Amino acid sequence: MQPADDEAEECSFCLSPLAGREVSALCAPSGRQRACRHFFHADCAAQLGQSLRRCPVCSAPFEGSTPVPQAGAADGVFTAWFDFIACNATGDVREEVAADALCAAFPQGKQAVYDRMRQARRRGKGGTPFSKDSLRLFVADASGERARHPDAEWSTSPRNLPAAAAFPAASSPPLHFAEHARVRFGPWVARPAHGWGRCRRGEAGRVLAHCGATGNCLVCFPSERAWRCHRSDLELLPPSPVVRGASVVVKAAATEPFYKWGPVSPGMQGIVTAAAPDSEAVVVSFPNLLPWKALCSELDVV
Repeated sequence: MQPADDEAEECSFCLSPLAGREVSALCAPSGRQRACRHFFHADCAAQLGQSLRRCPVCSAPFEGSTPVPQAGAADGVFTAWFDFIACNATGDVREEVAADALCAAFPQGKQAVYDRMRQARRRGKGGTPFSKDSLRLFVADASGERARHPDAEWSTSPRNLPAAAAFPAASSPPLHFAEHARVRFGPWVARPAHGWGRCRRGEAGRVLAHCGATGNCLVCFPSERAWRCHRSDLELLPPSPVVRGASVVVKAAATEPFYKWGPVSPGMQGIVTAAAPDSEAVVVSFPNLLPWKALCSELDVV
């Protein structure tokens, strides 16, 4: 099983790392303690509750938020954390829920967590939920308690038993693209880390939010106004010369413009009258015609 996303490593609202700040979860209107599996900075959750009543990731309804208990292997501490994240009545936790909770509690990459879970599954029945005992060993490893107290009688389960070595240290934060940087998916990308959505291969976009320690960022593409991308999937493009006030001509190679032709045809010359730093779209004025919306890649500066 591969991690589907990196949501638990970062706040699901602002996309910056969860580590080092108070973490909260959304409260269900009734029944379960948590509305969904996603985690937020405490201040982001409070801000979210002022404007929305559904999780921005999975649309689960919620009413308010609550702090996530501290994760640790000591009996009372672990029990409080486990009871908070457990989402069924059997006392077991689904793998994806456990991975999200571990990533929210400790500054570990989700890939490292899933690698550890794969090791555990090879020792037991693949695909089974994680029991309270086996998950406690993951917490002991991630928190370093097992390394500090090697003689402690950690509760174990015959299935899903993780290896004893501590989790690998979190990697150093990757380089990030500057805000409004012009990017596109690299030619080496077969499938982006967060999927294609409606994005088209080769189309340029602008970075809306800086990459956090996870390497994720939000990019405004013509086909997706705010698409989550991983830095390793993107390549940096030079700034476009198509800026406000520039004299431009419609490329002859523009066979089907993104915003359609309207009254415009290839080779027509006009002036850019509007251009935003966070968008590839510009507005061009032609003599005796209404303003026409186009992408920077469909125009040449003359």
